Parts: sequence; structure tokens; C-alpha cells
Amino acid sequence: MLELLLAGGMDIIRAMRLLVPPAWQNNPDMDPELRAFFDFNSMHMEPWDGPAGIVMSDGRFAACNLDRNGLRPARYVITKDKLITCASEVGIWDYQPDEVVEKGRVGPGELMVIDTRSGRILHSAETDDDLKSRHPYKEWDGEKTSADWYRLKTCPMKK
Repeated sequence: MLELLLAGGMDIIRAMRLLVPPAWQNNPDMDPELRAFFDFNSMHMEPWDGPAGIVMSDGRFAACNLDRNGLRPARYVITKDKLITCASEVGIWDYQPDEVVEKGRVGPGELMVIDTRSGRILHSAETDDDLKSRHPYKEWDGEKTSADWYRLKTCPMKK
């Protein structure tokens, strides 16, 4: 499915948030704009619930995504020389403690993205801020009355 979305022109970050979203439905603290993004995208397909830890790349972006249940661990280490390791097990690589700049884990429903062009490391909050601002999802979400809304708005109707 990911390949199909990418072949259709969707970027890898949006495709992964569509396929493997966080647990957003019952989160009262979620930003309304971000909620609208996930609600809009939920009309397209059911989420992959895993358990899954997914690592992917499209040549520009390398990313690690964990399903909303978080049953598979995804730990990462970033070194001073910008080597990034992401794995389910601690100690997969023998780092010296003074080489490590950052270490952590990708949590349930989270996404960590490395932009190989800019060298930036983006976590879920940054990618979600970008995704929710690309289109007026909140406006679109308020207009829909069913999952047929998107199809009816975007497909020509025969008379």
C-alpha cells in the first residue's frame, strides 16, 4: 500500500501518517487542526495497528514509525559523527558513551524522520505541524457527512 501511495504522488511522511496514525480518536488534548488531519485521512483506509515497527526510506527521507499500540520497541542512538541507529534491541552497536549525542525511543504512534538533504532529524510534533498546515483539513472535516464526501467532492459525476 505504501508503494501505491508513493507512486500516486503522496510523500512518504503523509503516507506513513495515513497508514500508521497515532491513537488520535480518544485524545481530548489533541490539537483540533491535527485531529482534523487524522479524521480526514481516516476516510481513506483503516489504520495498520500492528504490532509493527516500520523503517523505510524513499531516497531523501529515512524514517521509523511505530504503530499506535507500541508493542514493538524502537530505540535510537545518534552519535557526534551523525551515525543514527534505530533498532528494537539496545546494544546493537557498541558506542562509546562520549560519542552519543542523543538517545531515546520512538513511542507508540510516533514517527522519527531523517531528512538526508538538510541533515535535520524531525520528530512527530514537527512532521505533524507540517502535515496539518498543508490543507484546510478542519474546514473539510466540518463539511463531510460521511466517508462518501471526499469521493463526491473530487470525482466527476455522470449525469
